Amino acid sequence: MGGRQIFTVAPHAGVAATGFLPDCRTISNIARKEAANYKDYYARDIPGHVLADRIALYVSQRTETFWYRVFGASTVLATYDEKGPRLFMVDPAGETYQYYAVAVGKGRAQAKVKLEKLDLAAMTCRQACVEISKIMHGVHDEVKDKPFELNLTWICEESKWQHRRVPDEIAAAADADGKKAADGSDSDDDDDDDDEEYVNVDTPPAVQSVETSSNE
Repeated sequence: MGGRQIFTVAPHAGVAATGFLPDCRTISNIARKEAANYKDYYARDIPGHVLADRIALYVSQRTETFWYRVFGASTVLATYDEKGPRLFMVDPAGETYQYYAVAVGKGRAQAKVKLEKLDLAAMTCRQACVEISKIMHGVHDEVKDKPFELNLTWICEESKWQHRRVPDEIAAAADADGKKAADGSDSDDDDDDDDEEYVNVDTPPAVQSVETSSNE
């Protein structure tokens, strides 16, 4: 995901959005305004679930009246509050759910399958950056998809529980590991294709068996 689609909306909260870029910016501005208003009124940081619900309410209103266009963006919200680090997703219909890990945008189905296989609870944030990079590069099709730049942000002990960009050296190392893993996977697939036996479907079965045994 590009850096233009990752936004800090409060010191303890960040938004990553995918879809129509102006809508991504609009939703991030809404989140920033809601977080600031809550801070001014209650003199405390807005809890993650409250911010997620307020974003979802605004998005869902666009689906209820015919004179508004529905937002063409899905939003992932990461926060840290008294309940610890939390992750939410708001879809274009205005529905929001809390997740342990989630993927949105193109290739999300493949990414979700890979995320489900990770034991994220046993990983450090640095290790998670590497695994996320591997997933991003693994689901990216260099032929069909546009080139992308990996941008990572986190909320963890290293960032003092604030939404910050992952340091360049850590992000670069994770990006390199992801590319290496993707290249290795592609080469393994090519080797598997070379090992497959060639059988001419137009050849009679008797001749096919001879050709197969001679190749062995």
